[in-house]
Parts: sequence; structure tokens; C-alpha cells
Amino acid sequence: MAVIAAAIGCSGSSSTAHLAGAVTVGGKPIPADANASITFHGSGEGQTVNVPIVDGKYDSPATPRGEVRVYFTVTQEVGPVKKSPRTGADYRDIVDIVPPKYATGVALTVAEDNQQQDFNLD
Repeated sequence: MAVIAAAIGCSGSSSTAHLAGAVTVGGKPIPADANASITFHGSGEGQTVNVPIVDGKYDSPATPRGEVRVYFTVTQEVGPVKKSPRTGADYRDIVDIVPPKYATGVALTVAEDNQQQDFNLD
């Protein structure tokens, strides 16, 4: 569920806007050891921006304006360390902690510059 925390700024003629906010999963912060990113896919060609989520927050200075789909990637290594029989390298299993219902993304309208947009993936 996407919740707009606040919208401030003025609309300009730019095709992008600065968007920032927090992302939680099930109301909890994203684990510190997770690999996380957020992707904004605009309706126009070439209007896709991917930024990291660090300490549960993202900062996207060039988000496409207008109607966008927002996609989340949050993966985490789990379980014991294993050894690859092919390469001998150590590895751990990786799980996606984003609930499946968000696989098709979240609809969002980006209208303002300097917009605060928080996401709780429950």
C-alpha cells in the first residue's frame, strides 16, 4: 500500500522530479544485510530509474513525472554457508522478502518536485 506522507514544492516543466522516502516490509525496517532497490518505470520510452534503498530509505533525484509503476527488489541471504560443488565458492541461499502481490508493481502519480513518498509493503 503506497501512502503519500507529504507533497511539497512547485511543479515545473521538467520531465523528472526529486522523490525520496522510506520503504518498510510488513511495517518493519528492511534488514540491514538485505540487498534492496526501487525502480520507477515511467510511461515514456527510456523513463526508467533504479536507485538503491539504504538503511530503509531511497533518494531518487530524477524520477519520471506522471504515471509510473514502482517495483521493489529486496533480497536477503539466509541459512548456512554452503560450498558450490562446481566452483568451490562459498554461498548462501537468497530469498526475496517482497510480498508476491507487489510483483506487478505499485501505481503512483509523480506530480511534484521534492515529493516525500513512503512505501509499506505488507
